Formats: sequence, structure tokens, C-alpha cells
Amino acid sequence: MANTFFWNIFEVFVNFYESFILMHFICSSFNYKYNTRFRRLVFLASIAIMATIITALNHTAIYEGFLGILYSLWFFIFSLFFLNGTVLKKLFISVFTNVILIGVSTGITNIMSLILKDSLDDIYTQQEMSRLLTVVIAQTALTYVFGILNQVMSKKIGSLKPKEWLLIVLVFVISFAAFTAIHITAINSQTDDNNITLLIVAEFCIFLINVVCWHITVSLSEMRKNEEELLTLAKQNEYNAQYSEIVKSQYEQTRRLRHDMKQY
Repeated sequence: MANTFFWNIFEVFVNFYESFILMHFICSSFNYKYNTRFRRLVFLASIAIMATIITALNHTAIYEGFLGILYSLWFFIFSLFFLNGTVLKKLFISVFTNVILIGVSTGITNIMSLILKDSLDDIYTQQEMSRLLTVVIAQTALTYVFGILNQVMSKKIGSLKPKEWLLIVLVFVISFAAFTAIHITAINSQTDDNNITLLIVAEFCIFLINVVCWHITVSLSEMRKNEEELLTLAKQNEYNAQYSEIVKSQYEQTRRLRHDMKQY
């Protein structure tokens, strides 16, 4: 009984900590300010709601699977009401955050399953040291990964065309579906270790695809930003050239007028 109580407290603490990491990343992606009491209360409330969603899904199934889309849905709803930015960027960040969450969490779980020789089902369900160790390592990895992403987001990604945003979001949505289907198969599979390893490798490859897609997004955003700066500079140079022509014309008119006055 005491052991179950300890695990319940531990799970709730982990869910709140994970929610803090996720919501902090969402807010940082849109430069959310915590300078007022209301804004701080909004942030704390978002963490509590996210933790509630995670806890509810943990009690619903061993692995949230496709229900994990609720995370993206909550991120998107929160960003729509409380964060500044385009709708497409909010959709992108909502889906991307969920993909990284699932990728890192399941990736660590897969690695621990191979190292400890425990099935994925046991790690998800058994209240043993293997699960404790897996959860601690997974949360540490999430902290590190989202910390790096927070630094990347300081570049203010957002200079993309709507079509580019939609295509990138579509890549992440497809990756989420494929990743989730593969992981559910790995959990329920009764095949040998070699096949399980192949499924894990497939998950890792999908995760790498999303990392590459993220890099492409950053590169595209920087390229669009440079194009906008060059266009602004070109317009400024055009205006300067026109101003120079006007000044030159006025000077010529003044010079002719002075010459005519001397002649007169």
C-alpha cells in the first residue's frame, strides 16, 4: 500500500515537472513575458491543466498512443488565446513539441528496455527500479533537449510562407502517426528481440527525420529573413538614389537661377 502511494506521488510530481518543461518551451517560443501576476497565474494554470491531461492518459492506457494528439491540441488552444504569433506558427510549435516529447520519451524507454532486458510493457506498468530509472533519465533528456531548443527558438523563427508552414507541419503530423503506430506495435509485439530492435531503429530514423526537418525549418526561416532584409535594403537604396536625383535636380535649378540673376 505504501509502495503504491509512493509511486502515485512520484508519477504526479513527474507529470508536473514534464508539464513545466513543455509549457515553458511553448511560451518561450513566442517570447511570453511573466512580468505581471496575471501572466504568471496563466502560466501556472497551463502547467496544472497539462499535468492533468498527462495523468488522465496515464490512467487510461499503458501508452497514450494516438491519444497523445491531445497534447498538441492543448498546446494549440493555449497558444491561440494567450500567445502572440501567427496561427500557422502556433500549429507548428504545438505539433513539433509533441513529436519531440514522444520521440525522446519513447527513445529513452526503448534504450532502457534493451539495456535492462525488460519488455516495454513491464517498464510502462511495473512499479520497479527499472521504471524509476527510465523515468528519471527520460525527464533529464527532455530537460536537456528542450533547453537546447529554447536557445534555437531565440532566433525567432517565423519568416516562412503559409505553404511552407503547412508542409512542415504535415511532415510532423505524419511522423507522429508513424512513430506512434510503430511504438504500439513494439509494445504489443510477441516477436523475437531482433524484430523489436528493428522497430526501435525505425522509430529512431523517424526521429532523425524530424530533427532534419527542424534544421530545414530554421534554415528556411533565416533565408527568408535575409531575403526580407535584402529587399528592405534594396528599397532603401532606391529611395536614396531617388533622393540624390531630386537634390541634384534642385541644385541644377538653383545654379541656373543664380546664373540668370547675374546675367539680369
